[in-house]
Amino acid sequence: MLCYKNVALAQERVRAQYANDMGIRGTPPGNNGYLGFYFPRSEIIPPNITGEFFFKPDAGATSVAVVPELAFPPFSHPRTILESQILSNKLRVTDIVPPGAPPLQRLVLAEGASSNTVIQWVVADVFGTSVYIEERKTGTQEVAAFGGALLARHA
Repeated sequence: MLCYKNVALAQERVRAQYANDMGIRGTPPGNNGYLGFYFPRSEIIPPNITGEFFFKPDAGATSVAVVPELAFPPFSHPRTILESQILSNKLRVTDIVPPGAPPLQRLVLAEGASSNTVIQWVVADVFGTSVYIEERKTGTQEVAAFGGALLARHA
């Protein structure tokens, strides 16, 4: 199980300052190469990182340049934060899956922002797989426990 503490906090800040879903819908998957990492508070994964960091590959895509925050296109922030957080999840999942295991064939999203169709699309794009939403009759605050139960059920 992976734990992050800044996901909602960072997303809410970007949503308040920039375009929210319209920014995601108005930019293509891959965000024209722009990449950013948002850590408003010290993070668990990666440990002890704080700040916002922005990058863009050079024209030949052989290296990556640091982009100052003021030079980063404002309309790119909504997709940037979502894609970077999902890429982080994908990296962690890749580290957890045993070597030689078959590739993921589906992801089951539970609770929280997973009910947002834009987030579902971006998760599917980044992971390159089908995304399903767990439908339940009652809500719960114990999302991590529910996710663990789903994992055990479908293992």
